Amino acid sequence: MKTNKNTQPFIFIQKYVGRTKNLKIKRVLYTEAQNHCKGFVHTEYAEKVIRAADILLVAYKYDNPTIPVGFAVLEVSGDTIELQLICSNSNVKGVGTLLEKSTERLTKRQKKSVLKLDSLPNAETFYRKLGFIESDKPCMKSPVLKRSGSVMSGFRYSKCMKK
Repeated sequence: MKTNKNTQPFIFIQKYVGRTKNLKIKRVLYTEAQNHCKGFVHTEYAEKVIRAADILLVAYKYDNPTIPVGFAVLEVSGDTIELQLICSNSNVKGVGTLLEKSTERLTKRQKKSVLKLDSLPNAETFYRKLGFIESDKPCMKSPVLKRSGSVMSGFRYSKCMKK
């Protein structure tokens, strides 16, 4: 997958599916979480959601396809995909956006209506720019906007994918 002008060239996304499959990549991501989550995410939380993931999206550079430069951890539940964790290498610009956009495409491909996430305060602006709103029901004609969550657990955001 070629990236846009704002990112390092030649990043590609590899999808891994299944909770018990791909134990090797999960072990790699436990280590990478410490490197890429910039200290904002507790290691125990990262390991827990990686272990329970339904889908992992892992970003690599073509010139080094063995070391991830970012990853997204997804859980599928009913009509929703929940973005449990997204972490990227701060030295490779645009990886977080690329992973989020890949998550959106996957959500649409799987015919899911809603993409949800909890955002830490330092990432709220990023998610708002990508069209996320503070609502549990973003597909309503006039969704009720409400602030839920906390600084410690993150604030709940969602995005309607039916459009």
